[in-house]
This record gives sequence, C-alpha cells and structure tokens, in this order.
Amino acid sequence: MLKKMKTGDLLIYIATAVYTSSLFFPWVYVTFYGNVNGFAHRGYIVLLLFAFPICASLFKKTPRFFSVATSISAVVFLVFYSMEVSQSYMGESVSYPAAGLYIAIGASVVLVAGVILNRRTAKTASLEPYGSAK
Repeated sequence: MLKKMKTGDLLIYIATAVYTSSLFFPWVYVTFYGNVNGFAHRGYIVLLLFAFPICASLFKKTPRFFSVATSISAVVFLVFYSMEVSQSYMGESVSYPAAGLYIAIGASVVLVAGVILNRRTAKTASLEPYGSAK
C-alpha cells in the first residue's frame, strides 16, 4: 500500500499523524503552573487547517492552491503563536514554548513540503498525454 502512494501524499499523512500526536505533548511551560499540552491551548484548531490537504490528496478533484494556502497558514500561525507565548515579567521568563509546539511546527513544515510535492507531481502528470512514461 505504501509503495503505491505518492511521496507527497505520504508526507501529508505522516505530518498529520505527527501533528495530532504533538497535541498530547507539552506546548507551553509556565513557571508556577507547569506544562500545558496542545489541547489546553486549542491546538486542535490548527488541525482543521490540515484537513483540506488531506481531502485534496484523497479526492484529487479539489483545487491545489487552497492546499498550499492552508498549509502555509498553519506554519505562519504556529510560528506566530510560539513568539506570542513567550512572556517575561520583570526580566524573568514566565512562560516559553515547549517541545510539543516545536514538533507541531516541524509537522506543519513537512505538510507544506508534501503539498508542494503533490502539486508538482500533479503538474507533471497532466503534461504527459498518454499516462506515465516508462
């Protein structure tokens, strides 16, 4: 089954699985409170941005531009969130990003790579008039 899948589709599915597992890891370390996971910080909302590239890779009839736009917006949102979560009070760091947030950012970058690979293979397949050249 994995041999029949395109590399872009495989990267999209792996990135979604890694992102989903990163929600269980600590996303933010708060000094007096401890670690807070991705579900407590509503990280599942970004998972909705992962849904469109998955649907595009499954159904193959959706516009690929929206897949690129949603995957890039997931990266931008997570990087912005990692910058906003860092708080300092009187020169001391009160909260800062933890490992789960960095894993989520890495998964969203892999999602962008998978969508771009998927889009490139779709363009080259449309240029071949009689199927794949062997």
